[in-house]
Amino acid sequence: MNIATGALSTLLPKLAELVAGEYKLQKGVKREIEELIKELATMTEALHTVAEVPPDQLDKLVKIWAGDVRELSYDIEDQVDTFMLRGKPLSQKRLIGTVTSLIKKIKTNHQIHNAIEDIMDQLKKVAQRRDRYNVGNIIAAKPDIVPVDPRLEAMYRRATELVGIGGPKNELAKRLLEEDCSSSSRQQSNIISIVGFGGLGKTTLANSLLQDLKSKFDCHIFVSVSVNPDIKKIFKNILLQLDENEYSRIDEGWEVKQLIDKTIEFLKNRRYDSVLHLLFIIVIYIK
Repeated sequence: MNIATGALSTLLPKLAELVAGEYKLQKGVKREIEELIKELATMTEALHTVAEVPPDQLDKLVKIWAGDVRELSYDIEDQVDTFMLRGKPLSQKRLIGTVTSLIKKIKTNHQIHNAIEDIMDQLKKVAQRRDRYNVGNIIAAKPDIVPVDPRLEAMYRRATELVGIGGPKNELAKRLLEEDCSSSSRQQSNIISIVGFGGLGKTTLANSLLQDLKSKFDCHIFVSVSVNPDIKKIFKNILLQLDENEYSRIDEGWEVKQLIDKTIEFLKNRRYDSVLHLLFIIVIYIK
């Protein structure tokens, strides 16, 4: 359970299961649940925003509003759990008789409809308080701190600080140069991946490799890419590395396509070495 969002993190998937799962709900009830999901998703985003602000910097009214939303989420989840239990397929509950099951189905749909109406009414009241408290503007501004990209340290760390870097670097350099000299590879992109856990020195190794080999190429590029990259910023960086004098005053109005076209135009018929470092973190929980 996420403390910041109450039961919303588990409630939204349950509501989605009610709509798309094997529960025999009427179309009208499904539409009501879909509207409920949208409203709760909006509340979830608002709670995430509140959670990003230090508690001592939050307005008291915002704290009260966030607490109300979390408490309401627990109440809603209790009702949803009840409906999911009642609405399970007959084979799971071993009910016998088509007439009996039909009556139970109608009753369940009616109960869900009434419950959703009540929930939506409560959510509207919470939303009205949010607007009245002006939550979006009252949330304290975060301190004006410029975050330091942890990859910068790796990019400028001395290769001599890494133990045993010589062997892997020489092997990579050998592979790059051998493939580049191959006539069959001249028309293809050579891709070599450096894989490993964070902190092993992958960025430092790639940067050191580039420094050793850049004199053998007409131009070189080193780009560090995060999980959610700013594509426009990346291509501006590439163009500046290719020709700083030519592209030092790139028009801010250029779209990504224009930046890509300029990059292709520059690299056309040229020999180039591009080291692209992609940072992608995947967390997998295995029971």
